[in-house]
Amino acid sequence: MTNRYQQMANLKTSPSFPEVVKINTVNVGDAFIKASDVNYVDGKFLKPINSASQAEDNAKIAMSESEELDLKDLINKQSTIHTTAKYKLSSFYKRYNYDQAIDEAKSI
Repeated sequence: MTNRYQQMANLKTSPSFPEVVKINTVNVGDAFIKASDVNYVDGKFLKPINSASQAEDNAKIAMSESEELDLKDLINKQSTIHTTAKYKLSSFYKRYNYDQAIDEAKSI
């Protein structure tokens, strides 16, 4: 029995686990699958709950003028942010997430 406890004591864990960075992935939340992409095999037959145009309309994000101005201001501050010590000393993951958020905001 003591041998097992000694083995468990030797296990080490990393505080930054997992060390995997998923590049070019997007968290889509409650995503839906196109009905044409589903192959019926067995069981209850599923029916679509909305049309393709309804799904596209629901995916659009409404933004007020003040929110749009705030977003443009944050995008314009990117070069300034990159020169700060806080940005340079932050973890790779935080810098990566910031850069991805700015890139996504620019595409909007």
